[in-house]
Amino acid sequence: MLNDHLKDKEFLVGGRFTLADAASWSVLMMAFTLVLDGGFRKAMPHAAAWFERVSKLNDVIRVAGHVKMVEKALKPATA
Repeated sequence: MLNDHLKDKEFLVGGRFTLADAASWSVLMMAFTLVLDGGFRKAMPHAAAWFERVSKLNDVIRVAGHVKMVEKALKPATA
């Protein structure tokens, strides 16, 4: 749904960074940095581009620091 919504948009609401982007980005940050690897990003290019775009905003960097998307998904530990 998110990928489809972002197909022709830079941000979730209107043409600029809003609280909707901040809230959604913060929820997805752990997933993009630990699990959603290159295969996912290739399948969901609009969502991945949006996440990367928001990650590079100065206000986001000031609060969350530099965020790097995972290259290879973290696997759960086996018992």
